[in-house]
Amino acid sequence: MKFYLFYFLLWMGLLFYPFIMISQSPSYFMHNDLTFLWETSNELKVPESVFYNNDDILYVSNINGNSTDEDGNGFISKLSLTGEIKELKWAEGMDAPKGMGRAGNFLYVTDINKVHKISFTTGKIKKTLKVDEAKFLNDIDVHSSGDVYVSDMQTSKIYRIKNGRINLWLSDEKLNRTNGLFATEDYLYIGMANAIVRVGYKHKEILPFIENSGSVDGLKQLNDGRLLFSDWQGRIYSASTDGTVVKLLDTRSVDKNAADIEYSKQRKMLFVPTFSANTVSAYKVSGVP
Repeated sequence: MKFYLFYFLLWMGLLFYPFIMISQSPSYFMHNDLTFLWETSNELKVPESVFYNNDDILYVSNINGNSTDEDGNGFISKLSLTGEIKELKWAEGMDAPKGMGRAGNFLYVTDINKVHKISFTTGKIKKTLKVDEAKFLNDIDVHSSGDVYVSDMQTSKIYRIKNGRINLWLSDEKLNRTNGLFATEDYLYIGMANAIVRVGYKHKEILPFIENSGSVDGLKQLNDGRLLFSDWQGRIYSASTDGTVVKLLDTRSVDKNAADIEYSKQRKMLFVPTFSANTVSAYKVSGVP
């Protein structure tokens, strides 16, 4: 009787084995260069952007409402590199915080028509820079000089914070719903509604880089120089210097956005805020030096 039971269980195992494997496999597209590591609990409240700091802490901006509501509900969370929410409301007193970047000992955060300067030590807002004509300040990146660049998606303009003041830096009809920013030594890369361009700091000439990119949200760089960019709907791509584009991730099938992504060159980790899913996901990136 025991032998019959053994063979019956073995047969059942072989029968259901394919279904077990399917249930454990990813239900969305993931490139071989990515390995899923973790996803936070859904305690976050509309996470829009992730910033990796040198102290191995992840900072996450939470809109906590609608993207344009001046409701005072927005906040910044602190996560560990293993996905633990260490402090849900590390910094508060914002409306709809989005892009983040570090200059000196401060975290700069966009918030509709203003930029907050937050102390890393205390989590308190030290200064707020208001831009009266701005409608949807979105992403931030910081040049090695310390200049802070800020995009306004609704007016398609770029602002710059220099010497403690924020002023219009670039306005051009070629720009279309400017969003993701990435500052290299020579160029500011700008992600737009369906393209990525690059602009020299001195002459501000707008040069094409990637077309048909989707609605670019996050814009970062891998260790080997390739750009990483996210399409808010849920796709992430890499782009080499010659413009060759490779899709790395597509989570649209599980209703997870890919908002303002972050990448750690030290850890070779990609962090994806899922916006409406209220989580942050982490992936190990292989295939880079």
